[in-house]
Amino acid sequence: FISSLEATGWNLNLIWALPTHFIFAFLWLFKPLRMRLSWYLKFTAATLLLFLISMIFLPQTFHWLVVPLCLIGLLRTGGMSFIRKFTDKMKRGNGLDGVKI
Repeated sequence: FISSLEATGWNLNLIWALPTHFIFAFLWLFKPLRMRLSWYLKFTAATLLLFLISMIFLPQTFHWLVVPLCLIGLLRTGGMSFIRKFTDKMKRGNGLDGVKI
């Protein structure tokens, strides 16, 4: 992972690839930790959103397929965070009170 070569010195692809997913995937295996890991989903969504916004200002050019990959990741992490919040409300009984269906 560590290199002193000039060609790989400032590789910004690690921003969208997020190597922290390996740690998250390992910790997700333990059910008691799952509720505490919801902050990671928000962190990932914020990181991907900031990357997409700042992509035009970064000194490195990226392949055009990075944008759909980031959008998929953003939808996935944002969706998981929203679904977790919604199901927590439903478990507490605060979910759809007063909503006519």
